Formats: sequence, C-alpha cells, structure tokens
Amino acid sequence: MKKRNAEIGVIISLAFERGKIGYEKREDIHIVHPFALHYIAEMLRNIEIIQHNSKLSDKEKDKRIRKIYDYTKSTEFSGGIGEIILTIGKDIDLLNKEKAIHERLWMQRGIHHSRLSEKITKIKKKTIDILKGEKENQEKEEEKEAIVVEAYVQ
Repeated sequence: MKKRNAEIGVIISLAFERGKIGYEKREDIHIVHPFALHYIAEMLRNIEIIQHNSKLSDKEKDKRIRKIYDYTKSTEFSGGIGEIILTIGKDIDLLNKEKAIHERLWMQRGIHHSRLSEKITKIKKKTIDILKGEKENQEKEEEKEAIVVEAYVQ
C-alpha cells in the first residue's frame, strides 16, 4: 500500500481465524475470501468513482468516505459479506451435486444407447439372414435374446 500510495488494501485468502466467515477488516486492509472478492472490488471501485465525480467539498467527501469505512467495519457489513460467501459455497456444492447426477444419468443413457444399438444390429442381421434364406440355430438365438431382454428389464 505504501509503495502504491494506496488508501485501501485487499488481501484474498482462504485462511481465517475460527469463527470468521471469510471477511475481516484490519485498519484499511480488507481480508476477503475469493467468493466475495467481486463484491468487495465493486464496492471499492464505486467509492472511488463517486468520490472522483462528486462535486462535494473535500471535507464533505472525507466525511462520507469515513462513514463508508465505518460501515465496512460493522457487523452488518461483515455479516452480509459472510452470508454471500456461505451462499456461494452452497451454490458451488449444489452445482457439483447436480453435475454428478447428470454424469450418472448420461452414463446410464450411454449404456442404454449401446444396448439399443446392439439390439438393432442383431434384428437387422436376423431379418437380412431370413430374407437371404439362411437358417442357423434361429430358435436358440431367440431364446438367448429373451433371457437378455428379461435380465435387462429387471
């Protein structure tokens, strides 16, 4: 911060003290979980834009900025950021569960399509053999197919 002459610092971290949800403010440094980084960055950017575009006196600007900084130290603010972090974490968990469910369904669908393809190929071959007049153990093949279909249906 000194090197860049910055008034505000942001540290992105996954390591927080027990009981901390993912946001802390120490002096002018925001320590933020990656899930909330976007929201903190947007807030800080808006502060800078409003401060730059404002036609207020320097004294009034400083007063309002101080109120914002005080707000960022409040439990209301840190609780809101904590809630954002928890909700994003839950959304990621739900997304991962949904992906796993879909992957299982797609695998099952792939198996079904393979079985369908095998069945279609066998029926096609059988009808062509019949049309050509070829009879090779027709009854035994039908019996095997009935067993496979019965096992598949169960």
